[in-house]
Amino acid sequence: MAVITSGKTFANGEQLSADKLNLVITGATFNQSDAVDGSTMTLIGGAMAVADNGITFSKLADVIDDDTMATASSTKLATSESIKEFVGVKQRTRVSSTTNRTITSVIPADDTTPLNSEGTQILSTTFTPTSTSNKIEVQFNGLLANNAAGEFTVIALFEDSTCVGAKWIRQASSGTAISSLQFQFTPSSTNAATYSLRVGPGATGTSFVNQDNAAAFTLGGLMEYSMTVLEVKS
Repeated sequence: MAVITSGKTFANGEQLSADKLNLVITGATFNQSDAVDGSTMTLIGGAMAVADNGITFSKLADVIDDDTMATASSTKLATSESIKEFVGVKQRTRVSSTTNRTITSVIPADDTTPLNSEGTQILSTTFTPTSTSNKIEVQFNGLLANNAAGEFTVIALFEDSTCVGAKWIRQASSGTAISSLQFQFTPSSTNAATYSLRVGPGATGTSFVNQDNAAAFTLGGLMEYSMTVLEVKS
């Protein structure tokens, strides 16, 4: 059977006309059994269309399924899985607070490792790494200050009760320091862990979070500090 059925069939001796000739094309239809196979192509309202599940991955020769993107080009597509692997960010979470903090509990600014009993916890979140071969990146953004000129403010990062990163800020004069700090470490396991940030003065004075010793403006509750945790491909 023909793939296309003419829109007009002529009988022997039938007189031709423009309308009849036009109908040959305008009235033509595809034959379901010969024009399409029903699995990759189908007919919808008389028109050819790709069938559901008609295109499979094996038929897309120019799709990259390579986590390194080594064969990438301007004319090739890539699977979402490959893109995610290449970019490297496995998961991400963010916590924030608008609570102003006045802290007197010390985290010594010396050669000892900070303890989770020192300073004051300002942010925390539960996070479950997918692999100990990856890295955890923790970013802090906010205002830190000390009311004593030349004194230290210490910020320490903990994985459960273990300190995995610490930094100190020393101000030439009392006031506010805009802080954007980043830590990176290898997770100890793929079990759920509590990642927390603790802040305290390094020796004397008072440390402040989200304010300083002179002002604690909330800007309508929009003033905040945050901790962003990312698991990234090593």
